[in-house]
Amino acid sequence: MMRKKRRSSVDKGEGATSTTKAKKSRSTGRQRKEAAPEETNESVFSVFLREAGVTLKKGGTSNEIAVDQVVFQKRIQQQLRKSPRYPGIVQEFITGLESHIEDHERFRNCLLPCVPQLPDGDASEQILNLLFSLIQTPIINTLLEKLPEFMLDGTGDGGLSIPRIIINQLKWLDRVVDSKELASKLMELVSVAPVDVQRDIITSLPEILEDSQHNDIARELNILLQTDTQLTVPVLDALSSLNLSSSLLTEVRGAVMATLAAVQLEDLPVVVKFILHSVSASDAYEVVNNLRKKLELEQCVLPPVLQASQSRMKTAGSSVTLILDGIKSAVRFQKSISEAWVKAIESVDEAENHKVNDLLVLFILHSTNANQSRRGAEKVLKAKVRTGLIQDTLLQRTFRDYSQVMRGYFPSILALAQSLLRSPDPGVVPFGGHMYQLSFTVFESYCQQVGCPLILTDMDVIEKIESLSKAEREFLCNLLFHTINWFREVVNAFCRQKETELKMKVMTRLQNITYVQTLLERALAGTPGYVPPVANFDGESTDGLILSSAAPVNKAKKGKKRKAPSKSSSEGSSQLDETTEADETLQEQPEKEKEKEVRQGVSLMSYRQFFRELDMEVLSVLQCGLLSRSLLDSELHSKVQEEVMLGPAELVFLLEDMLRKVEFSLRAAPAKRAPFLKGRTDKSVGFSHLQQRSSKDIASYCVQLLPALCSHLEDCHNHFQTLLSENNGVVDGPATDVQEHQLMSYSYQLLLQILNTTFCWSGFSLPGQRSLLKKALGVLAERLKEQRPDLTLEQLVKHSFEYLLNFRSTMPSLSTALCLSQLLSTVSAKGGNSATYREQAASLAKRFLSQEWVTASGEKERGNKFNEALQTLLSIYLEHVDDVLKAVEEIAGEGIPELLNASKDESSASWPTLNRQTFLVFYKVMMAELEKAIRKIPAGKISDNSESEKLLTWNLAVRDFHILVNLVKVFDSRPVLNVCLKYGRLFLESFLKLGMPLLDYSFKRHKEDVQSLLKTFQLSTRQLHHMCGHSKIQQDTSLTNHVPALKKSLELFLYRVKAMLMLNNCQEAFWMGNLKNRNLKGEEILSQRSSDDEEEEEQHSLLPQEQSEDEAQESDSEESKKINIEEDVDPDDITDDSDD
Repeated sequence: MMRKKRRSSVDKGEGATSTTKAKKSRSTGRQRKEAAPEETNESVFSVFLREAGVTLKKGGTSNEIAVDQVVFQKRIQQQLRKSPRYPGIVQEFITGLESHIEDHERFRNCLLPCVPQLPDGDASEQILNLLFSLIQTPIINTLLEKLPEFMLDGTGDGGLSIPRIIINQLKWLDRVVDSKELASKLMELVSVAPVDVQRDIITSLPEILEDSQHNDIARELNILLQTDTQLTVPVLDALSSLNLSSSLLTEVRGAVMATLAAVQLEDLPVVVKFILHSVSASDAYEVVNNLRKKLELEQCVLPPVLQASQSRMKTAGSSVTLILDGIKSAVRFQKSISEAWVKAIESVDEAENHKVNDLLVLFILHSTNANQSRRGAEKVLKAKVRTGLIQDTLLQRTFRDYSQVMRGYFPSILALAQSLLRSPDPGVVPFGGHMYQLSFTVFESYCQQVGCPLILTDMDVIEKIESLSKAEREFLCNLLFHTINWFREVVNAFCRQKETELKMKVMTRLQNITYVQTLLERALAGTPGYVPPVANFDGESTDGLILSSAAPVNKAKKGKKRKAPSKSSSEGSSQLDETTEADETLQEQPEKEKEKEVRQGVSLMSYRQFFRELDMEVLSVLQCGLLSRSLLDSELHSKVQEEVMLGPAELVFLLEDMLRKVEFSLRAAPAKRAPFLKGRTDKSVGFSHLQQRSSKDIASYCVQLLPALCSHLEDCHNHFQTLLSENNGVVDGPATDVQEHQLMSYSYQLLLQILNTTFCWSGFSLPGQRSLLKKALGVLAERLKEQRPDLTLEQLVKHSFEYLLNFRSTMPSLSTALCLSQLLSTVSAKGGNSATYREQAASLAKRFLSQEWVTASGEKERGNKFNEALQTLLSIYLEHVDDVLKAVEEIAGEGIPELLNASKDESSASWPTLNRQTFLVFYKVMMAELEKAIRKIPAGKISDNSESEKLLTWNLAVRDFHILVNLVKVFDSRPVLNVCLKYGRLFLESFLKLGMPLLDYSFKRHKEDVQSLLKTFQLSTRQLHHMCGHSKIQQDTSLTNHVPALKKSLELFLYRVKAMLMLNNCQEAFWMGNLKNRNLKGEEILSQRSSDDEEEEEQHSLLPQEQSEDEAQESDSEESKKINIEEDVDPDDITDDSDD
């Protein structure tokens, strides 16, 4: 024991530098050191710590402590003081510490908190921190000497920075033994350390040094601030926390102010905060005024064209926000600073000296809670605006460059604008209005501007509009137009939102639009000559506007506030530019119901150019189903559930707009209007936004909406299916809501028209759009059953056709049925093999033609719209049927005789759509399709194997023609005669071109068939001749226009038959005589005029007789050639007035 102690006492290593190996070989302590499991050659440091209750660990394991911190410190103190070698034992202890921390892992463990050995123990402080109260100066010196070894290491594993941990050991010590020496050593380290370590040391100085050292350190930091701009932030943070004398603080503030222009943008918030820190009332104005002059915020924000990236712009905005927050904090807690800012801004006497800072500070002053600051800000702003020192250009720059910053002061901006607007001084009012305009321009997505209601006058005044003056009626119409346009823009603005609550508001606004439109229709009916306010830049001209005075007054039963128009689907013109079916109904109301009639509104179609355009995205509302939300009561309980969904009126409104859009974008462009042509509105008015998008974009968006359109289509189908089942197959049951029925029927029709127009887009035929077409067809096909993704185009067409065919049982009107037929034809044409669907299309059209169409009120459908739809549907049937001639004969030979035998108001039994009002439609279509069919018969040739078949076809065609021509004896109205004259001439010309060559070569082999054909045709030509005489007697221009060309064709036919007979050596069979002029009933016309006509225009009758080939003589080839010369007459040059 004594020998060991002596070896320890003679150790001369105190204060001398020794190697690590020598330090580790030193041995101090007692014999119990052999029991230590963690150390083999223990130092005094290790032994004392172990005996005091701390176990030193190796590697990454934290040191363990088994006693309380106070107990540990007391044991160490007793060990040192009771040692026989005291005070030399202290140096041995320090030497042992230095030896122990030579290993970096051990050093790291000593810097980290100790771990309690017992599970329920509390975490302890670091070993070195526990020893500071006992041996402070040697340990601090050891740490500061150790710190340079880790300066360049950066952050190690686990995010630990050894230099930062060492500095943290020095914070918040209970007592600093030698504060001056510590400060000196820290500043020495600052002069040589990297920037990161410099920042850590500088920011820790206020927590390390005593107050007596603050002024000395502040001077050194002030020097450092002027030499190194990288340390601006940490130096100012430290100076803000130091307790400085007023003179030194003023000196430092002046130095900082001098370097303000060179400070980095991200450092400016700290600089401004320091400048405004602890400013005395006497210095406030001078400090604030200097800061205002030197702070250039406009240099902090680059113009948009120079901003390199969005991140850079956000960084600049956040820095400016922090600067203003610093100013706001100083203004709020220091009244002298607030007054100084007001005084500094007031002192500016030149407009060019005012900065953006001034307006921003005024907004800050107004946003504080102090009433004096608010009144001061308002007073200064009004005075500056009134004198012209703060101008609109400065306001524009402020809103343009600092909109992100100004959002936090939005209430103050609106309050100041309102104060200026309400000012009796007219010089400041425009500036307040400009503030409002810029606010709504810059803060377009700011939620505080949303939610204002629309306040209107009492709409009951519509019921007594006739009692209002003209000015009041026009004012009311203006009000309703502006209301609708405002709602349309609101819907445009919020239709893209995904939140349920906003979707419900959009739906509510759509309901408002449809309701206000019904009011406007009635107001316009009582305001003749009214011209609405301009709503579109492309619609400033009122040319083509049908004023309400020119519009007919509609009559309807009570309850029909909004009657949905029944639209035609005839191609080539928009289905939505027509008047309502009610305007054109031919049926007269019973006298007893006329007392119940009320004035109905005019159609808004002619006023479309005065409504704001709806964006294409508004149609996304069609995808919304039932929307619901919970409403809270006064106790915040959700007891009420609010539900909103598209009603029939809103659905019609959206579908009408969508149909107009797809017709404008996806149909072939119409011919341009002549520049000097007046009286017709430009078709592109109201589509300025739509014109900016390509037809491909529109088609793609329509395909995207197809699932929603199909859902609405199925809803309409289910509605009418339910209606039929509840009323035992009758659509006009007692429980039928007439208005709802009309709206749902119109929705059904619009949906089919939209689908048809979409699939009619010519772009689908382009190679690049095949995938889009398959996607569109796939949507329809998937509604029928789940489809595989690898289906061919033909398979998709087939499934789509089957899906659409399912809707045939619930067609509420003939117009809707026509739309379905047209859609099926369009879809079937996309497969490339449309012939496979012809039979189904013809069968469906015949089904619709064989159905009696009744409205919801129980009346038969009739009117011009019905007739137009019927004409198109009958044309579809005859175009798709296999044998047109047979179909015409079926209608003319069966349906029309049934009509003739029926009473006046009844229809044909086999063709319920054929009645006396629709006879002209059937007659015109049959004549047109018959003439079109014979033009498809190939001309006859000498070597023709199908001669008999062609001859049979011509026999059937002539027989049909004869039946149709003879009908004029019964239906002798002017429109019927007009049709017969027009198509009779066309049929005759086609027969001359295509039929006569066949007869030339068939006469010898099929003499009797040819004779029979010519005899039948002669009866028809004779009837046409009688019609010509009748037209001249009637002196009807629309009829007589056809007579010259028809008589020329009849004469040409006469000589053509003679040429045929001569060609076949049968000229003796040709007999000529005078044909008397007769009327339609066959009575001879005895007037002088007709007698003169008979002498001038001698007609001949031909009676071919049997003649053998041997007796035939050769015909004169020259004469034959002359007779075959024909003059073509353009059928379009002949007028056709088919009105009743």
